[in-house]
Amino acid sequence: MKQYINLTRIGHLLRHESYVGKNDILHMLAGFFIGFCCYFIICSLPFWTASTSKPADATTCTTWGAILAFVAQVFIVYAFSQTFSGLETTQKRTGFLMIPANTLEKYISRVIISAVIGFVGAIATFMLADCVHIILDLIITGQWGHSTIPDFFNNLSNKIIINLDEDYIAVGPGEEKISYNLTGLMAYTITFFILCSSAFRTKAFIKGIGIYSLVNTLTIIILVYTLYPIFRNTIDQYDSIITGCHGILLISFNIILWVMAALNIWWSYINVKRIQIV
Repeated sequence: MKQYINLTRIGHLLRHESYVGKNDILHMLAGFFIGFCCYFIICSLPFWTASTSKPADATTCTTWGAILAFVAQVFIVYAFSQTFSGLETTQKRTGFLMIPANTLEKYISRVIISAVIGFVGAIATFMLADCVHIILDLIITGQWGHSTIPDFFNNLSNKIIINLDEDYIAVGPGEEKISYNLTGLMAYTITFFILCSSAFRTKAFIKGIGIYSLVNTLTIIILVYTLYPIFRNTIDQYDSIITGCHGILLISFNIILWVMAALNIWWSYINVKRIQIV
């Protein structure tokens, strides 16, 4: 079958894959919800069991929102690590290969489902867990608790949508700031776990975490012991061009991450294309 995209077939594939994997999807969403609820309950216990039982204060809830934004990112990554799950047995692989669609359409449909589960599912389950947390505060303490939703979205948007990892550099007498966003890091991380899901039949998330940690550790060591001394010497000698050197380094790093993300997508697609029944 020719490798072109037919939107109608992708629509049918989305319905088919969602129906076939509905149990796994529901289990994943239930896991997200239980994880958020457990966090709220464990953190709220000291406030509920105190002599003067009361909900957590606004400052504490702000911290909870920031932490839960990070937890949500982990859940999002986990969802992408399950993109090509359900192909462990010969029977399941046969069913996947027999679907009347080309490999590109199958690939796109799986990635779309993972994106919806990861982003929409993680955020929806968090909001539901936050509502449960507020209701429990009301039942146990008799007072309305503080919601963590505003700070959750503030931190999540800063880390994923706007400034995944930014560095501010003073560029003028008025200390005007310029930010260099490393949003490529999130793209690289997501596509890396998609690659892991296509390469490993089981425990793709755990194996991916191990490889990801190893690769990042080695990269940091290489940068610290090779590139950093070069830039440090340059900065020491030419203080007036700190902004230029630092900015070029960050932008170059961001470009490299996007290139690596594209390579991850290509490699994972090749892995899916090479899936065999045996």
